[in-house]
Amino acid sequence: MFELLTGDFLFEPRSTSWCSRDEDHLLLFQETLGPIPKSVATSGRYFAEMFNRKGEMKNKSCARRSIKPFPIADILQQKYKFGK
Repeated sequence: MFELLTGDFLFEPRSTSWCSRDEDHLLLFQETLGPIPKSVATSGRYFAEMFNRKGEMKNKSCARRSIKPFPIADILQQKYKFGK
């Protein structure tokens, strides 16, 4: 819905030397939507590649990136000037 309303991508993950594109994508999800519930993190097909059994990201250098919460409502209001 966000992309239909704005014409922009909500998430644009990038790979770096310390974090894969998929890992960055997960971090972007968490910035916008909040922490990934353990039940969701541990139930995906590729969970063993990204998460430990506690639902935490395996790549500690990637997981150390500071997550700055920025909810979708705030993005729409501040960046795109939508009303509340």
